[in-house]
Amino acid sequence: MTADELLNQAEKYRSYWGEKGGITVSGGEALLQIDFLIELFEKAHARSINTCLDTSAQPFTRKGTWFAKFERLMKGHRYRAPRHQTHSRGRTSQS
Repeated sequence: MTADELLNQAEKYRSYWGEKGGITVSGGEALLQIDFLIELFEKAHARSINTCLDTSAQPFTRKGTWFAKFERLMKGHRYRAPRHQTHSRGRTSQS
């Protein structure tokens, strides 16, 4: 199935999700198909469809071309900053 075919199927439910909804990609590990995800998300955004990625972030790496692809995929998405916790001794750590 192509990205366009998948989006055509998804758009049948646009009235259900309204203006703020969209599509979520999950199951298995979506990032193993990063090239397809880039195409899908860019075409979805061109159709004004919001996107969400449910991932365990594997095979995440900042090495080679993979990270450049990841940044392209996440372009325009909000990143969640890590939460910081303060320990009883006043130190902070990321959770």
